[in-house]
Amino acid sequence: MPNGMQTINPSPAQTKRFNINRPQASIQRASKGQGSQYTMLDGERVMERGENSIALEFSIPEANPYFEGHFPDFPILPGIGQIELIIRFASKYFGTGIDFSEIRRIKFTNVIRPSVPLALKLEKDGAAVSFKMNSPDGGIVYSTGTLKLRENNTMDEAEPPLESRPLQGGL
Repeated sequence: MPNGMQTINPSPAQTKRFNINRPQASIQRASKGQGSQYTMLDGERVMERGENSIALEFSIPEANPYFEGHFPDFPILPGIGQIELIIRFASKYFGTGIDFSEIRRIKFTNVIRPSVPLALKLEKDGAAVSFKMNSPDGGIVYSTGTLKLRENNTMDEAEPPLESRPLQGGL
């Protein structure tokens, strides 16, 4: 393979952990009893903020449960972990809640390794949250896409803290 890349074949157990038809159920199962991986980030900084947009920088340490078993000799951030980060950052900064109904035009173009500096740009347009995750200098794009939130999906002040709530719903 070019550039020293290696082929990674997940084990049947790893493949079984994620159900493409019900990603939120897979996220719940992956984070059950562990708290949220979202809370285990390094150096979260807001770089730019608008009414319906935010730019962040952060990294994800190798000890983060996102990397557990994915893959032992070559840890990478799974796509479902990236989606959870997008949903939880949208909830935190836009007050959107964490329930979504659709994933549109999502692309995972490069692997994310532990402790790699990341830049994330979120833009909210009505019920849609678009994102782009790349290197801070913009030279490497890791993922892009749009998530559509369920109608009436906002945070209720009486709800428990975000990091203690599992994602709800499914596609």
